[in-house]
Amino acid sequence: MVKSGYNKILHRWRAIHTFGKEDDDLNLTPEQRLILMALTAEWQAPVQIAKRLPQTSGNVDVQQVLKDLLREGWVQMNPAVPGLYRLTSQGITVKTAELE
Repeated sequence: MVKSGYNKILHRWRAIHTFGKEDDDLNLTPEQRLILMALTAEWQAPVQIAKRLPQTSGNVDVQQVLKDLLREGWVQMNPAVPGLYRLTSQGITVKTAELE
């Protein structure tokens, strides 16, 4: 059974705090990890996100990765201004966990 993004985070948090180690990775693709690290809590257009990617990242389909992260609940699309994205609180938690 595939866990939702929130359940993965909860499971990872429990594993760390109960057993002192991680037993379930988030299984982010390299592209998802890049976009997640480029995103912030501020509204950004895909072009702004792409500009924050490292030069060595190659040709990343920012739009597709944003759609994937939207499905996970880690990214939110601006309801008033379509085409702007930001991290959700879950996304910030995942980003923080990835930075550790």
